[in-house]
Amino acid sequence: MEQKHRSEFPEKELWDLTALYQDREDFLRAIEKAREDINQFSRDYKGNLHTLKKPLRNWNKSTFR
Repeated sequence: MEQKHRSEFPEKELWDLTALYQDREDFLRAIEKAREDINQFSRDYKGNLHTLKKPLRNWNKSTFR
């Protein structure tokens, strides 16, 4: 299945991102920031996520009661 380009969809089926981003450049900066955050998370926790299981479980229990 081939991925369609945004321009191939009717306008009514597109999300209005203007409530979230001022312009296209703002949107692209947000994407780049998300990529950087993902890479940083990967660097910080790669090989260590198993050590977070118990603390996260305890945090979950106390946070979502």
